[in-house]
Amino acid sequence: MKPWIIYFLCVTIMVTGVSFGMDKLVEQPDLPTISVSVKGEITQMTAEEFTLRVLLAEGTELRHKESKKALAVAARSCGTYLSLFGCKHDDFDVCDNGDCCFNLGDPTLAERDYLEKCLIATQETLGLCLTFENLPAMALFSLCNGSGSIDCPEFSYITAVKEEETCQLHTKESVLDFAVLQEIAGCERDELTQNSVLVYKDNNKCDFAILGGKYIKAEELSKALSTDSGEFALEFTDDGIHTLVYGVGKGFGLSICGSEKKAESGWDFKEIIENYYPGLTLNKIYAN
Repeated sequence: MKPWIIYFLCVTIMVTGVSFGMDKLVEQPDLPTISVSVKGEITQMTAEEFTLRVLLAEGTELRHKESKKALAVAARSCGTYLSLFGCKHDDFDVCDNGDCCFNLGDPTLAERDYLEKCLIATQETLGLCLTFENLPAMALFSLCNGSGSIDCPEFSYITAVKEEETCQLHTKESVLDFAVLQEIAGCERDELTQNSVLVYKDNNKCDFAILGGKYIKAEELSKALSTDSGEFALEFTDDGIHTLVYGVGKGFGLSICGSEKKAESGWDFKEIIENYYPGLTLNKIYAN
């Protein structure tokens, strides 16, 4: 674990001439420090600052305190994992590119009320982290998992969890020209419409496709169709390829939309966490 002596969540912004910030600094000799590339510049963040910044960026659709706290725990777990094991980068642990790693918000630019709510969610879960075999776990999450999450091939402790009902908050319908699939299938339109099928895996997510008799990976098909998730359906009609897409994100772990619905139904953050991460254990790994 990396050494550190750094401030904890000391955020100061000016709003109508009023300074807003944390009451105190917290020094913890065991608080993880993460090497983060922000807009191409490498900086050091504590796991708590990383948690806050992820919450600021990813929690904009959350209105309930308990769902914010659930996301804070997931973000902190990822940050703590990265502080120990790093990720895909050689020179730093994580970047602020959401397509690659995690979106990170800027506390100095956040709206005051939203920043305050994110700070409270971070403070009230201080040090709480999801672990696997007594080590911090990469508690992945997505904006919306549609029908449910799926097993993660990279982290076996992130397993499929079905939603009670398919989330309708993020659905997208579109009509595409046949040429989009003809190009990747390498066949004519008639062959495409007569000899194609989608094969599904956990929670209605596409596993692979046969297009015009050609095997196509789900990731390749999703990229060609510009879908926001792996849960989609296709229908071939005279006017083109009708697509219906449920969800946003890769579909691993916590669903931000799903957690909000559960919080509205009376679930607390611990119940939400237990639902989406049945293979992990919630532990407090550091405190005030």
